Amino acid sequence: MIAVAHVVDSGGIFGKEQVLLTLLRRQAVSGRVAPALLLFRGEGQAEPVLAARARALGVPIAYHARRRGFGVRDAIRLGREVRALGASVVHAHDYKADIPIALCPRRILPVPRVATIHGYEKGRSRLALRICEALDRLALRRFDRIVAVSAGVEADLTRAGLRPPRVTRILNGFDAEAFLAEAREAAPAPLPRDADPIVGAVGRLVPVKGYDILIRAFAGVVRQHPRALLAIVGDGEERAALEALASSLGISERVRLAGFQSPIAPWIARFDVFALPSRSEGLPVALLEACALARPAVASAAGGIPEVIRDGEDGLLVPPEDPVRLGARILELLDDPPLARRLGESARATLAGRFSVEAMGDAYARVYEEILTGSTSTAR
Repeated sequence: MIAVAHVVDSGGIFGKEQVLLTLLRRQAVSGRVAPALLLFRGEGQAEPVLAARARALGVPIAYHARRRGFGVRDAIRLGREVRALGASVVHAHDYKADIPIALCPRRILPVPRVATIHGYEKGRSRLALRICEALDRLALRRFDRIVAVSAGVEADLTRAGLRPPRVTRILNGFDAEAFLAEAREAAPAPLPRDADPIVGAVGRLVPVKGYDILIRAFAGVVRQHPRALLAIVGDGEERAALEALASSLGISERVRLAGFQSPIAPWIARFDVFALPSRSEGLPVALLEACALARPAVASAAGGIPEVIRDGEDGLLVPPEDPVRLGARILELLDDPPLARRLGESARATLAGRFSVEAMGDAYARVYEEILTGSTSTAR
């Protein structure tokens, strides 16, 4: 059995955390991997939601006291905390974990190092974040194996000079059965009964998600469907700006920013069209959730999105940053219910065939086994 310490800084249950929980659940029963979770935690911070959910799976939890910036002393402390968990592999899940693990000397942390890259933000992200992500790409050179969750992420790594055999691609697994059970058991989402149709989106309200593009696109949808409602489920720094944009377009009454909601399944189940206008993506869990519920999707052809839906086969794709095209394709689905149903059902079949939890768990176990034998270790 391989003891693996997963290291992550978590601010809630978002796509990265959902993927990690799915992996932990699989590893905990696999008989091949014994997972533990090391979470960053600030002074006085409440227990992260991720900790409670991982503990419910029987996964041991430990904490690393969060500090500002990155330094060798903090990295050494983190390395010792990983060692205290008895880990034979350390597995990082974001730049806040990657960088200190890379800084930790091998004599302190002499175990193989794995990093999963869930995606980089692009375009309008803050300067500080862009600097940290650039540092991350340098830090990854100190890792034995780097996992990209999509071809788009793998291409980003290639541009940074990181290539196979150090880099491998493992698609996110998705537990559709558990998600559908959640949808059946949850109360209906509290959306207005007179809203018809409903266009929906799920994700953090941050620039990379492109919800400004979606609101501009939806202004054209409302002209054709005056009773239509746009429901965006999630919260974040862009909330005020998005509310102001909807007001300036005269559609405030037809746009609902619903905030964070859990469970999410009953909300997606109410959507007539699922929209994903991201400027950049790794491999979006929200899109997998929409596929599980056979919701027809219109999405930007960014990052890993085209690996989930193929244009005209199990969804519709549009260029990023194009509200006119996005609005037109949303209308295409709203005005052609047979097409919408066909694409939704095809998306559900694609999900079942390509994104299994078992395949993801087995692929990660093979990565751990390979680096422990030294057959593909490439860290400098």
